[in-house]
Amino acid sequence: MKFKVAKILKYLRKIFNSFTVTALLIVFTAVAYILLLYFLKYWWVLFTSTQVGQAYAEHFSYSYRITNDVLNTNFINLAIKLTVTSFIISFIIGSICQFFLIIRYFYSNRGLFGRMVFFGLPLAYIVAVYVRYVNDFGHMDTAFTIAVVPTLCVFTGGFRIAKEYVPELVDVKCSFCEQQGAIRRKRKEEEVQHRADELIQKEDTKQSGTDWQIKLQDIWESYVAYIIVILIIIVGAGIMLTISQTPYFNKREEPIPIEAPKIDAPAPSPRPNVTAAPHTNFTYSGYSYDKRDNIRLAIINGNIYHKGDLLPDNYVLKSINPTYIIIRNKADKSELVVPLY
Repeated sequence: MKFKVAKILKYLRKIFNSFTVTALLIVFTAVAYILLLYFLKYWWVLFTSTQVGQAYAEHFSYSYRITNDVLNTNFINLAIKLTVTSFIISFIIGSICQFFLIIRYFYSNRGLFGRMVFFGLPLAYIVAVYVRYVNDFGHMDTAFTIAVVPTLCVFTGGFRIAKEYVPELVDVKCSFCEQQGAIRRKRKEEEVQHRADELIQKEDTKQSGTDWQIKLQDIWESYVAYIIVILIIIVGAGIMLTISQTPYFNKREEPIPIEAPKIDAPAPSPRPNVTAAPHTNFTYSGYSYDKRDNIRLAIINGNIYHKGDLLPDNYVLKSINPTYIIIRNKADKSELVVPLY
């Protein structure tokens, strides 16, 4: 009895140590990723404040808006979500590779760089596909860019846990064959005892029941860690599937139909009260509305702009209306109404 308790405690201690190492890996990766995102945001602000950054925002307005959207999100939630998702996906893929002997022949004999190239980058792409579906990113390259860092940091931990606890196909096959052989031998012994004597048969049946209980107990003690790992995989996959179907998590709400603005109303919309501004060389010559992306577009000096884009002479496009636009001077915060030409 003491030996069995010691064996169970050994398994529990092993699982606890693995869980502690994994938790520390996830925490340190998330913290490092948060610091990296804040560092990139600081340099992005410095870059956009220069003339080169303003020219980039003017000529590559779409890329500028995508970068702004990513760097203006909640870094803490984004880093934790990406790190945990990367580890779970790496653990599931690592379990499959361990079961089919891929880790033994293609992963264990490679160095860190080889593992990152042949396993880390493909896993980062898989994580990017999942993240794009959940977070509704418009482009795959954006999802891959934000997923590659946490995936490369935690995928080795997921593969290590899978290699330590998930059995290989050969082990399962050998164990199954041994159990089948033991069952056949036991049945032959029971048949011989049944032919010999009826009384001995009853005693042997009782002894057989006791042996079966001992055998099942030995099987449970031998594969308790594997059973726990398989249950963890099932629970993790169920949690990921449940989270992906939650509307508040994946943010896939049905678009609300928006009516086109009526510009033929008898009473024109009131102009906002703005301070006087000097004359500028801006010509508002066209208005458009993108129903698919729910974005208003304005044609200013022959170029297409979105709300929030930078204009020449250190101006920013504040709002777009069918009959006028409002631009703001970044230096003195003054605003100017430019009517439709």
